[in-house]
Amino acid sequence: MFSPICKNFDKHIPIQAVYDFNRKVFEEDRALVEAQKPENLPLDPTLEAHVMADRSSIAYRRALRGMGFSQFFTA
Repeated sequence: MFSPICKNFDKHIPIQAVYDFNRKVFEEDRALVEAQKPENLPLDPTLEAHVMADRSSIAYRRALRGMGFSQFFTA
């Protein structure tokens, strides 16, 4: 995931503090995601709720459906 980060406030705080905070958040997210072991990836986008950040995942699943995979893709 590419996450551009910018700010126009608290300019007196060193930028490294911002990097360190974001690294902490991303590491917490990574640990949570890597602990999940889903067997089936639903390819029908209506089976889950989505947010804008899911656009690449939806495109990937659409491509799998286009390749002929059924409603679920088993890893």
